[in-house]
Amino acid sequence: KHTPKEDQEPFNSFYGWAPILLQEFNEIDTQLVNSEELFSFMNALGDIEQWGSQEKGELSKRHFKLQALVPKYYDALYKILVKNQKGYAGLQLREAVKNLGLYCQSKIPHHFFVGFNALSKAEETIIQELMAEGKAEILWDLDQSFYKDPHHSAGHFIRQYYQQWYLLKREKPEFPDLFSAPKQIEIISTAKNNLQAKAAVQIASELYSKDPSSSTVIVLGDETLLKPTLSVLPQEEIPCNITMGYPLKEVVLYSFFKRYFNLLENIGTLGYSYRDIFEFSKTACYRII
Repeated sequence: KHTPKEDQEPFNSFYGWAPILLQEFNEIDTQLVNSEELFSFMNALGDIEQWGSQEKGELSKRHFKLQALVPKYYDALYKILVKNQKGYAGLQLREAVKNLGLYCQSKIPHHFFVGFNALSKAEETIIQELMAEGKAEILWDLDQSFYKDPHHSAGHFIRQYYQQWYLLKREKPEFPDLFSAPKQIEIISTAKNNLQAKAAVQIASELYSKDPSSSTVIVLGDETLLKPTLSVLPQEEIPCNITMGYPLKEVVLYSFFKRYFNLLENIGTLGYSYRDIFEFSKTACYRII
């Protein structure tokens, strides 16, 4: 709202760079970076680039103008979101760190941080503070083999935490040793991907009927197989827990919004192209029907 109307960009242009800028804001807050110092440094670099640039085209001018406005966008968005008790993930983490002392003083349940590996600066701060107060434990997602191997990338971050965190330095790391344990692997060939789901459910059902007290995990390498897997579940009641996300592109309304945003992105000086209008209208009519 502080940008003059003549300097405001159309929505189709804003739509192109706004998500990238939000990702940058999220990274700044997640890593607890001092935003004022960062933006000051970026503006100084921009001034040097402008000073050293012999030719200043329209694209270059637009870039430097946008770069100068980034700190204002960040501050305005941060204040509005905090005022409305909303925020992206990084903002929530930064605010959580700010209010960590007050949170630890209140009556809170014991926390368990499970399955983490690479942590952001904010996450490290929160977990260490709660552990120092005796109100949290952390259970790592790592196998003993990966931790002991000093060159294995899977254990890189956790090895660092045990060297740097004061509370972990005093502990002897204990991880499950499953990777090096003997395993029985059977390879089953199927003609199509959907038949993989059917074969997996059939094997899981047989294992359940033999030993109802045991647990079986079906790991799908392709998220699109979730629907075929659920459709072939047996009619008899078998307890199951689904902990898998579903890709947005498989949602019914995905194609409608995709065409809609294509319209906004591809608008020209003469307006929208006939083809884009036709494809959007076709998708909209199909969804309404």
